[in-house]
Amino acid sequence: MSEKRLFTMEKSSSHVGLVTFWLAAGTFAFGAGEFASMSLLPSIASGLGASEGEVGHIITAYAVGVVLGAPVIAVFGARWPRKPLLVALLAVLTLGNIFAAVSPSVLVLNIARFVSGIPHGAFIGLATLVAVELALPSKKARAVSSVGLGIPVATIIGVPVFTILGQAMGWRASYLLMALISAVALVALWATAPNAAGNKATSPKLELAAMKNPKVLMTLVTAAIGFGGIFAVYSFFTSAYESTDAGPIWAMSFILMLYGFGSTIGNWVAGFATERFLLGAAIIFQILLGLSAAVYALGMGNVWIMGIAMVLIGTSCGLVVPMQTRLMVAAGDARTLAAAMNHVAFNLANAIGPLVAGAAMTAGGGWASTGWVAVALAAGGLILLLINVLSDRKTPVTHHAIRFDPHTGTIQIVDRG
Repeated sequence: MSEKRLFTMEKSSSHVGLVTFWLAAGTFAFGAGEFASMSLLPSIASGLGASEGEVGHIITAYAVGVVLGAPVIAVFGARWPRKPLLVALLAVLTLGNIFAAVSPSVLVLNIARFVSGIPHGAFIGLATLVAVELALPSKKARAVSSVGLGIPVATIIGVPVFTILGQAMGWRASYLLMALISAVALVALWATAPNAAGNKATSPKLELAAMKNPKVLMTLVTAAIGFGGIFAVYSFFTSAYESTDAGPIWAMSFILMLYGFGSTIGNWVAGFATERFLLGAAIIFQILLGLSAAVYALGMGNVWIMGIAMVLIGTSCGLVVPMQTRLMVAAGDARTLAAAMNHVAFNLANAIGPLVAGAAMTAGGGWASTGWVAVALAAGGLILLLINVLSDRKTPVTHHAIRFDPHTGTIQIVDRG
């Protein structure tokens, strides 16, 4: 082996950890912006002189951006060079956050959040792909886990920090900090990420093949409805907590942090459950969501009951693992777009949940109605999951072995042959 080749390999190896860290930082920037916006609703409503139901549409606007942006970029950007595309996606997020920080009205803020959502799904999918391509064969699963770590860290640390900052300095300061974080990740990736080529072997036609599969479509609809209950509650939790004087302000940030821990535990447990019974695991988490949301609605205004319910609702986020696995198994060979569409499904849920909950409050349902909307959406998801089970009995789709690695927290799908 030549000295030049050896030097290149050593240099590449020494940069893998650094590049992966900045990819995770970019994922954190997207996750924090998405979830923190929900906790900033009271501050935004007060600052713009609008109702919290009206301001809640910024959650839907962001989700719509993800829904439209993820599949388009995944299909038509798959052949583009990796690094310029990563940087471009972070640039859109940075500009969107700056645009949000200076928005003079709810309408302009909705546009800003829509723009910020466009690169969300594409960046996370591409970041995961780049990390896998850089990692050694024995560390590919760990690379996936490292990049994905940005989301739970965003819920555990980012959301409470941005919430406290918004309360102390105003919601605009939170969006400026979000812009700074994404800008730093952008510059760092431009300096450290390799100049890898895109996937020349793929094509829009090949990627779109997954969308012709009725089981893929059914899985997307199931996830969009079933997961919507989580966002119906989470999006308005801060507003409900403050408006009902449930407890001290510091406890609200603590509950949001515990929600993040609950989400992390739920995803870890879901890994084991999904390996054993895929749709069965989804049904268990869907029922947990419905019951937790009912407790939340009944305990509205009580800090202890709301806190416990929020932790359980966070745990029900484990639903994402069996649904994502189901989507990839059902997609067969067309898994690239299927992975991006997973973000679409859960951001459709992010659009549906707050939209329906906001409408319920506008109709006079009160803060407890957000919990009852979550119960209704969870029930809808449960019905759809049972339809999935009946469909599989007629035409099974599982031709793969599912393996969960507890050390990395990742699901692997292996052909059984």
